[in-house]
Amino acid sequence: MGFLEPNRTWIEETVLADLVPAEAKCRFVVELVGQLDLSALYRDYASQGGAAYDPATMLATWFFAYSEGLTSTRKLERQCRRDVHYLYVSGRLHPDHCSLSRFRARHLDRMPDYFLQMLLLAKRRGLTTFADIGIDGTVMQASASAKRSKDSEGLARLLDRVRRRIDTYLARCQREDEVETEDEALEAVEDRAALQAELARLQALDATIMERQAQLEARKKTLKAEHRARHQINLTEAEATNHAGNPGYNAQVAVDLKTRLIVSADVVTDRNDRGQLLPQYEQVEQHLGPNPERSYTVDAGYHSLEALEQVAERQIDVVINDPTPQQRSPSVAVPMASAAALLEADKPLVRSDFRYDAEADCYVCPGGDQLVFTGEQKRKERTLRLYRAGSCSGCVLKALCLSPRNKSGLRTVVRDAQEDLAEQMLLRLQDPAARDRLARRFSTVEPVIGNVKWNLGLRRFRLRGLAKVRGEFVLMCVGHNLNKLFGLLEALGCFFRSFVVGFLRASLWKYKTRGALI
Repeated sequence: MGFLEPNRTWIEETVLADLVPAEAKCRFVVELVGQLDLSALYRDYASQGGAAYDPATMLATWFFAYSEGLTSTRKLERQCRRDVHYLYVSGRLHPDHCSLSRFRARHLDRMPDYFLQMLLLAKRRGLTTFADIGIDGTVMQASASAKRSKDSEGLARLLDRVRRRIDTYLARCQREDEVETEDEALEAVEDRAALQAELARLQALDATIMERQAQLEARKKTLKAEHRARHQINLTEAEATNHAGNPGYNAQVAVDLKTRLIVSADVVTDRNDRGQLLPQYEQVEQHLGPNPERSYTVDAGYHSLEALEQVAERQIDVVINDPTPQQRSPSVAVPMASAAALLEADKPLVRSDFRYDAEADCYVCPGGDQLVFTGEQKRKERTLRLYRAGSCSGCVLKALCLSPRNKSGLRTVVRDAQEDLAEQMLLRLQDPAARDRLARRFSTVEPVIGNVKWNLGLRRFRLRGLAKVRGEFVLMCVGHNLNKLFGLLEALGCFFRSFVVGFLRASLWKYKTRGALI
């Protein structure tokens, strides 16, 4: 029996073509990046100086890496030397981790443009009309340790320890300067350099702590009084906020419900989503162009009267789940539970047990009494209307209605001047079509976030600072969209090189002639 002879000679012109299948994703990434408009990227490089890594190759390498869930520059450097798919994308340039890191940090501001050009690909190909959009947010960990997060007292204690150590090192440096013999002086040279280096580090830390104290006091002014004492700031990542004990950011995505392509992405420092509906809507409309038939579906985290006012003003087709339906008052047309039924249930009466009569501008309580309008008050730029019962002394539901802390003996209901918007949205949620939209959002947007964070493993940012984090998150979304486009085109049988390249060139021609992305 004979043996096959091994051949370890690298055949430069054929080995990669032989080892990388024609339908491999790495080929798709290279072809796609090759047809993007990278003129602005190339203008970032000077015509003089030594040779640099080809920007298109570096961009394709990072796109492919994020689509594989790889964000570490050192691991990416190893893959570009070991993995044949990474070798294909990087063109066997073997970029080192420093070059990869510098390229990513330097060109983050270009990522939104390439993100949009990929959306152009899907739109021109007719993969979707982007008519149904779902919005959601998720917490992404910052590149910082929770141990570096401190409140005001923690910063003060740390500052005291640092300053005591500074005094100690200053004293040691002075002793090193007072050596008597030449031999002692020679031995003290290295010690003096180490002491001065540590002293410089402590002094820089002192300045950082002072800066963080000022930033923390400024942030406290924007918080409720009950949250100020516990509020923390991270020494390493000051712009990150505390989420369940860890420094992080609030990442926002808008997703096409048909294809699960991410159509907009942003990162904010807000700890909740209540103020993010309109910014996401405006970003989607800017990316995809206005479409009066486009609909939006969001979860209860975005629900607020301010958001509903913006939706009504702009006439946006949006369904928002209500986080507190028990606080809404149905109209008088809705049947009211009887007093006997409420007594049998033996539960405290909530806002939804009272009916609002818009014509009479009053509330009707389950006991049959009317709560009439008594005046208005301002609270955080909101106008609140107060309604109070005439008499509750003889009501059989008094024990279930009045709180033990109620000193007036009369039930009072507070109604926002724009609360009818929340009641209309709650009424719309009773429609089966609206419930189907919410269910569809849950089964499409949530898996997209799960794919990014768990399948791709992109649960933590590598870069620091809000501006860089925003760019990196767009890069994460590019990686997700590359996988989606790759799968969608594979399902359509569009992996023949001539077809894909021809289509991309046609799309690029339209892009250049129109002078806009979409």
